[in-house]
Amino acid sequence: SIGAGLQVLQQGRATLVTTIQMFKILALNCLITAYGLSVLYLDGIKNGDTQVTMSAIMNALCFLFVSRAKPLKTLSAARPPTSVLSAYVLASVAGQFACQLAALMALVAEAATHEPAHRERDPEGKFEPGVLNTVVFLVLHLAQVSTFTVNYTGHPLMESL
Repeated sequence: SIGAGLQVLQQGRATLVTTIQMFKILALNCLITAYGLSVLYLDGIKNGDTQVTMSAIMNALCFLFVSRAKPLKTLSAARPPTSVLSAYVLASVAGQFACQLAALMALVAEAATHEPAHRERDPEGKFEPGVLNTVVFLVLHLAQVSTFTVNYTGHPLMESL
C-alpha cells in the first residue's frame, strides 16, 4: 500500500540523516579531541580520572539524546545529503573544525601564559590540575556539546528534540 511505502521512505530518510549527523559529530569530536590531547601530552600534562569519566558520561548522554530522534509524520519536500562524503558534509565538518581549532588554539596560548615555567611535567606521573589542563578540558567539552547541538538535524527532516 502507499502508506507502507511512505513509511519506508520516512524511516529511510531518518536513518540517512541520523547516520550523516553521527559521522559529522564523531569526525569533529575526534579531530578536536586529538588536538587537545596532543597539547596536553606535549606539555607533559594528563587528564585526571574524574575528567575522563565525566567526558565519557557526557558524550554517552549526548549520543543517547541524538539517537532518540524520530522522523516527521509527513514526508518533507527537502532532501537530505545523499552521502557522508558529499561536498556539503565535508565543508560543514571542515568549517566547524576550523572554528573550534582556532578557539582552542587561542585559549591554549592564553592558558600557557598562566602556567608555571619550571613545573616538573611527566605525562605518566600523578595527575596535577593546572590552568592548561582545566582550559583544555572545559573547551573540549564545550566543543563537544556545541557539536551535538549544531549538527542535530531537526526540521524539515526530523522531529525536534
